[in-house]
Amino acid sequence: MVDEMNHDTQLFDRPLLTENDLRNWRKERSELTADVDKKNKRIEELSKLIGAASLFVRRDIPDESEEEIEPESLRSSADEMPLPELILLVLKEAEDWKTLKQTRVGVKGKSRVWRDKIRSNPNYFYTVLKRLVDREQVVREGDKFRIK
Repeated sequence: MVDEMNHDTQLFDRPLLTENDLRNWRKERSELTADVDKKNKRIEELSKLIGAASLFVRRDIPDESEEEIEPESLRSSADEMPLPELILLVLKEAEDWKTLKQTRVGVKGKSRVWRDKIRSNPNYFYTVLKRLVDREQVVREGDKFRIK
């Protein structure tokens, strides 16, 4: 009981939220996001290997994997981003100009959600990219793009 009282009074001895708290939370989120992105990349590599290997496997051997089920813990923070922000992020991370294909592949590599949406409706990606160019947030030179 005494420990609980000390703990309660300790909470009021300092601000409830400090810049250090915020800095630590951001650092932890960044580390967790990097870990999730690494796991998503490995899942994609394994899916490609399984797909390639399936060409050599007998057809009567069942595939017991659950590739279509994506655990919530493996979702990337990019899955929650709007597509314009994600395109800007991909272009910002690039050191040089990116081709249209490189930009699209970069977006698909960062977000499984947008990869599937772009696969089902590729025109939306091009529309968003054109709007970013029209708003002068992205510079276009031929088939190459970079952030302004």
